[in-house]
Amino acid sequence: MAIGDVYADVLSFVGSDTQLIRPTGSIEVTLHNLWYNGSFTFYITDGVNDVQIDSVDTENDGFTYLPIHLTNSYYMKIIETGGIAGLIAYDGIVIQV
Repeated sequence: MAIGDVYADVLSFVGSDTQLIRPTGSIEVTLHNLWYNGSFTFYITDGVNDVQIDSVDTENDGFTYLPIHLTNSYYMKIIETGGIAGLIAYDGIVIQV
């Protein structure tokens, strides 16, 4: 990856899954957009301390703009809370490699 590259993915959740948006190694990103379909709780974490930043309880589509800086040691944890399948799509940009 290079500075300025798009950092994006789609995460698939199956009932009460937990997944991370966590850059690897020394890569740092700014996460810009997050789309969801399902019920989720979003945290920023350092792996020990979780800070809840948002929670959505819906089976409908949603969108949020979260300009958040993420690193390998400061990242997003997402928990599916509806007990059913859900999807998260996100995009951002690489700011350091």
